[in-house]
Amino acid sequence: MRAEVMQGPSQTEVKLTYELMKTNFKCKMINMSSKLREDDLQKLRYYLEGVIPINNCSDSMDILRLLEHEARISWDNINFVKKAMGSITRQDLVEDLTKYEVKRNLTLLLDFYAKSNLGLDSNFCDNKLGMNMVASRLRKIMDSALESVKIRSICSTVESSRDLKKVLMALEEKMDEEPSLSWDDFTMLVIFAGEIITIASADEEQQESLLDLCTTAADELCSRMNARGNWNDFKNHVKEVHRFVQENIDSNHNLSSQEIAKVVQQFREAVFLPVGNL
Repeated sequence: MRAEVMQGPSQTEVKLTYELMKTNFKCKMINMSSKLREDDLQKLRYYLEGVIPINNCSDSMDILRLLEHEARISWDNINFVKKAMGSITRQDLVEDLTKYEVKRNLTLLLDFYAKSNLGLDSNFCDNKLGMNMVASRLRKIMDSALESVKIRSICSTVESSRDLKKVLMALEEKMDEEPSLSWDDFTMLVIFAGEIITIASADEEQQESLLDLCTTAADELCSRMNARGNWNDFKNHVKEVHRFVQENIDSNHNLSSQEIAKVVQQFREAVFLPVGNL
């Protein structure tokens, strides 16, 4: 059984999530700015000529602020700045920005997953990043195994970010017995993290820590994803697993003509034949 659904809006939670995403984005831009050399700035100025009024910018932070002001970059879309860093041959910064994206996406995905389970507002930024679809597919995958997977047995001790980290590490250790972590294993870890966060946040008093738990889990998971592939690879794998699960559910719901005939015969024998003998 899933955690009991909690009713009511969560505007405070939505605001906290938005503020965290904005803060993380600004921290990443500051960090990237500190790594840009003078020759990088010269190349960047040339790259941005005609795109933004570059002459008004005195340093890299001015450039990034202007790009944000012109809606070229934002916390949920850093494609332009990634392309710019690639164009000035700073592949290290492209990789760093990609890691930021993965952690951001995993944090939001787990936030969606847990809040959907708890019946809380989980519509934050869905139109932009489409997290609700991925979370919905993961939840349906988990639903297909709820009867056979006793997730609560490994969730009952999770009350803090430290506890969550320990549980995820224990799960990873078991998976590390295999030669390498597969997409199936990684998907399993994400689902387990979502379920653990759901159960740990089931009480209204504990929901304030939900976002902290999502961030902790994302920290643990992002390096695994980066080692395996990228975000689109993960989404495609989830889509494929969900399709397989859904097909199995549909096939189980579709009775063959022989099964239908058997049901009719059993019903006839159980109900109508006794009536006819009265």
